[in-house]
Amino acid sequence: MSALGLDGVKAQTAPFEGSVSAAPRLTYDQQLEQNMQVNAKYAKPGPYITPLNPAQQSQFEGWLKANNVNYNATSKNHAYDMPGYWLSMQGPNGQKTQVNPFDHKLHYPDTYKTPYDRTFSNESKYANESAPHWVNNQYLVEPNGKVVFNQATQSEDDYYGKPAGPLTQSLMSSTEAKVPISPVQTARVSAPKVTK
Repeated sequence: MSALGLDGVKAQTAPFEGSVSAAPRLTYDQQLEQNMQVNAKYAKPGPYITPLNPAQQSQFEGWLKANNVNYNATSKNHAYDMPGYWLSMQGPNGQKTQVNPFDHKLHYPDTYKTPYDRTFSNESKYANESAPHWVNNQYLVEPNGKVVFNQATQSEDDYYGKPAGPLTQSLMSSTEAKVPISPVQTARVSAPKVTK
């Protein structure tokens, strides 16, 4: 589970990596492109949006409007495959949204995140086996143990140059994680202790 930002409806901004206080700002589309540059090595080949037939498209647009879902279907790139998510919701056993315990916002499952999303993980249908994985639904961790995102201290709107908060060392250097963490081990590994 992780946070999901808006998808191209209004320009959001983030400073360039390594910037100083008067740095230029990225538009939302530039931020998506930056996310893709970072995540491309973890992604299966696209496209990253589920096609809908005309009847499904009409129903999907009705769902967007009825639920006030902030999604711009005309954007060039998308951080989330909202049509795919909508299609997966159909039927009694469909996907559901949930509230993120860190930012208390409604979020969609990682299943339909695209490599344009800041917190693209191995839970996405578009990820390859080497994509970062979640530990305790808080830390997004690369296969080498490097924490690349911490939901308790970062926002998806943060730029890549911002440290992952107080936990900047590898999970592998933690006293509780002495071996490489695989997706199978994720559920068994407790949060690392942070020492100063």
